[in-house]
Amino acid sequence: MKTSPIKKKKLFSEMRDTLKNILRRSIFLNYKTEIINHMQKKIISYAVIFALAFLPSIYLLMFSENALVFYNFSGAMRSIGKIFGLAGIVLFSITFLLNTRIKLVEEMFFRLDKTLNAHHIFGTTAFVFLLFHPLFLSAQFLAFSIKSTLIFLIPFSNPAVTFGSLALLSMTIILIITFFAKWKYQNWKFSHQLLGVSFILASIHVLLIPSDVSNDLFLKIYIILFLAIGLISYSYRTVFWRAFVKRHDYLVKKIRRLGEITEITLEPSGKPLSFKPGQFVFVSFNKRKMKETHPFTISSSSSDKTLILSIKNLGDYTYELKNMREGIKVKIEGPYGKFSFMNSSSKRYIFIAGGIGITPFLSMLRSIGDSPESFDFEEIALFYSVKKKEEAVFLDELNKISQKNKKIKVFLYESAKKGHLNSEYILENNKDFKKAEIFICGPASMMNSLKEQLINDGVNKHKINLEEFSLL
Repeated sequence: MKTSPIKKKKLFSEMRDTLKNILRRSIFLNYKTEIINHMQKKIISYAVIFALAFLPSIYLLMFSENALVFYNFSGAMRSIGKIFGLAGIVLFSITFLLNTRIKLVEEMFFRLDKTLNAHHIFGTTAFVFLLFHPLFLSAQFLAFSIKSTLIFLIPFSNPAVTFGSLALLSMTIILIITFFAKWKYQNWKFSHQLLGVSFILASIHVLLIPSDVSNDLFLKIYIILFLAIGLISYSYRTVFWRAFVKRHDYLVKKIRRLGEITEITLEPSGKPLSFKPGQFVFVSFNKRKMKETHPFTISSSSSDKTLILSIKNLGDYTYELKNMREGIKVKIEGPYGKFSFMNSSSKRYIFIAGGIGITPFLSMLRSIGDSPESFDFEEIALFYSVKKKEEAVFLDELNKISQKNKKIKVFLYESAKKGHLNSEYILENNKDFKKAEIFICGPASMMNSLKEQLINDGVNKHKINLEEFSLL
């Protein structure tokens, strides 16, 4: 018995709908799995690092009966001081590893901005531990006399103590400058690099001071291993980075000035850089006052061999761009970052840009404009927020891309007329917003405010991506 054409058509329609549902569920599950994996990776990385920091103390508790004792005040103070010292030096070494920008290290926390956040967290924790280390050790003498306690804290009593005191003093000064002084980026970077000197002094202290480390072979090997990791990481990123860090050679091909924004087109001198739209690079111009490396987001299409950097005048370094000339040599390190819709399995996207935060979205939309067949999505809604319309220097280009590709919608938002961009405006122009992956790039206050508003309006926080990269 033959199946009628109508029944065949109905059967094929049902099969198609079933297949669509399976694919949708599969994509959703993959997306959820992707989120869980990223979250798990971050949690596991933090847990592993803290476990490595406290492993020496756990070892002493398990295998050395008299190393850590808590049955009296003096013993407890001494033991806590030891724990802080051992954990602090391990964390101190790991902070240098997290600052290397090595891809494998970046993957530990999924993105470079998250890795550098971890670097700050572990660095701060290491400092607190190392600060409490001598305080608790000295407190063991409080049961005898205050004089004995103060004498213990006096530096220069012997070489080992002197190195430890100098390490802590230099570390304290550098971190105070880092957190509170409003220095130029170059000065801040130089002071931050001096933490390596503090680490070397601390390492000498650890190796010279009579302690459980010097008396136990396992602890000695363990601590020396981490001291080596810290020293190698510091040397790689700070001392010998020009020799070891891979960089690409480019030349300034074209300069275009758009109000307060300077758009620089770079031409490769050799093999061009391969990147995903939305990523950033570290740039060094072979020009006086501009040789210091600075991070800038790529705003060009990923299919273009040239690189375009769209840079707003925000400080001394970017102010020097007015003197930029064609033919200047440029060194490019990267690419870095995962702020890209290409890393998502969603089909609908909301892009929110505040001012110069438009640059990663420029790269994404220019890439789509150049090669629409390479990107699979249902809709992209871009919200371009500026104080006044004259500041939206890329609006005409974005509108042209939108006109050619009807799946892209561009919304200009003028904050001078309407107040700060809010979630209400965004969501009322996106009826299916709960299905969309949201990317936000702009001033930190704007990003944090919009994220909070969107979550309060029912958006899943795991679908909100912020470009949080900052060196300061």
